[in-house]
Amino acid sequence: MLKKLFHFFSQPKHISLLNTILLCLAVIANIYWQAFCIPVSWAIPLLALSFIHTAFYPLLRQKRFAVLSGFINGISFCIFMYCIFFMAFWNFLSVVMIPFFGMGLLTYIPHFFAGQLLWVSLKKTASFRSKISFLSGVVLCLIASAGVIFQYQKSLRQIEYFKKSDYQHLDKNYFTERILGMHFIYHTRFSEFDGWRPPKHDPAPILGLWFNKMEDPLEVNLQKRLQLYRKFFPERKVKFKCSCAISYSSSYHSDGLWKPSDH
Repeated sequence: MLKKLFHFFSQPKHISLLNTILLCLAVIANIYWQAFCIPVSWAIPLLALSFIHTAFYPLLRQKRFAVLSGFINGISFCIFMYCIFFMAFWNFLSVVMIPFFGMGLLTYIPHFFAGQLLWVSLKKTASFRSKISFLSGVVLCLIASAGVIFQYQKSLRQIEYFKKSDYQHLDKNYFTERILGMHFIYHTRFSEFDGWRPPKHDPAPILGLWFNKMEDPLEVNLQKRLQLYRKFFPERKVKFKCSCAISYSSSYHSDGLWKPSDH
C-alpha cells in the first residue's frame, strides 16, 4: 500500500495536485480559525510566490528552471519553518485533535511541505546546482532575519527612551509603529494567547520578539496602547473592516474599545 502511494505521488502531476489541495485547505481553514492573521503588504507577494511555487514546482524540474526553482524552494522552506515555530505548542496538542474529523492534521501541513522541500532539494539525485540554489535561498532568509532582529533590538532602546520620557517623545519608525500597534493591529502569537483583536500578521516584529524572550517592550494596557498609537500615528487606521478570522468577527467589531469614529 505504501509503495503504491509512494509510486503514485512520485509523479510530478500528482504531487503538484496534492500540494495544491493542501495549500487550499490551509488557507480556507485559516480564514475561519485564526492561526495566521492577514499578512501585511510586504508579506503578501512573498507568500503568493511561495505558495504558487510550492504547488507547481514538481512540474518545473527541467534543467532550465532547476536553479531558480531551488532558490525559491529555499525561501519557501524557511517560510514553512516559520509557520511551524509560530504554532508553538499546537504542534503537539494537534495530535489529540486528529481523531475529531482529522482537523488536527491541518496543523501539520507546514511540516509536510518543509520536509518535502528539504527532501527534494537535498536528496542524492538532486543536482549540485539545485542544492546550492536551495541553500542560497535558506542563507538569504537567515541573513534577512538577522537584519530584522538587529533592527528590532535597536528599536527596543528607542522604546526605553520613550518610556523614560513619560511617553512624550518617540522616534517614529517601522518597528516602533509595530510595537505600539501590538495586540490590536498586529498579533504576536496564536490567538489563544493574543486575543481576537489583532487582524494583521507581520513576521518582522515576531522574529524580534522570539529573540527577546517574547517580552512586550511597552508594558501598558490595551487602552493606553491605543491612545499612544492614535497620538503618534494619527494618519493610520486602528480598526479594520475584517477581524483576524471569521470566528472572531462579532466580538472584534462590537468591542467597547473602539470609538464611533473607528467604525
